[in-house]
Amino acid sequence: MLNEIKDWILSNSTHQVEINRNEYTSSLVVDFEGENKIAKFTVWDDKSCMLEIILIDTEKYIINERAEFSDIAEIIKLFKKFNDLLR
Repeated sequence: MLNEIKDWILSNSTHQVEINRNEYTSSLVVDFEGENKIAKFTVWDDKSCMLEIILIDTEKYIINERAEFSDIAEIIKLFKKFNDLLR
């Protein structure tokens, strides 16, 4: 599933995607660093994800949300929410 999500993100955004694997879990990570925001979108193989965006100037979160999803459509919706908040 992580590879399918990675392919969708790479096809529909300019973000780079990294997949991390170890003996216990696998995750997909999108890191973003702009002039005024730092962000991370993380998806784990247990069908959970984390959306984090921080304003650099104030060090306050725009979003710091954990979510669970059941299918690819739900995670795409969460990624779109994350991406929209980066604008």
